[in-house]
Amino acid sequence: MGCFPPLLRKHRPRLGNGEFSAGLQAFQNGDYMAALKTWRPLAERGDTAAQYSIGFMYQTGKGLPQSYADAARCYRLAAEHGHLDAQRKLAALYETLPSFNRYAYVRGDPVNHNDPSGRRRER
Repeated sequence: MGCFPPLLRKHRPRLGNGEFSAGLQAFQNGDYMAALKTWRPLAERGDTAAQYSIGFMYQTGKGLPQSYADAARCYRLAAEHGHLDAQRKLAALYETLPSFNRYAYVRGDPVNHNDPSGRRRER
């Protein structure tokens, strides 16, 4: 699965999190695995900054395999709770990536969202 289970969308972000800052420092130092290890539990608890940051990692391929579909899932979780940068990144994915089949993504169709041809994913 991409980012986090749908039920986590109900959680609200926590502000002023020192744990998030530790992950940010690790990310800025190039220690992507330490950043992910710090952010993943926060994101699973509904921290929108952590959800956004993991989405960025998926989008850029830093510390995680590059996946626009997984990036969109993470951005969407944060965006639904008002994270403005996540809303912008999600919109940019929809606008600038012609290979990103947002309609199939929203419907949950099994297409390879990173494949420019939009071919269906093998089951």
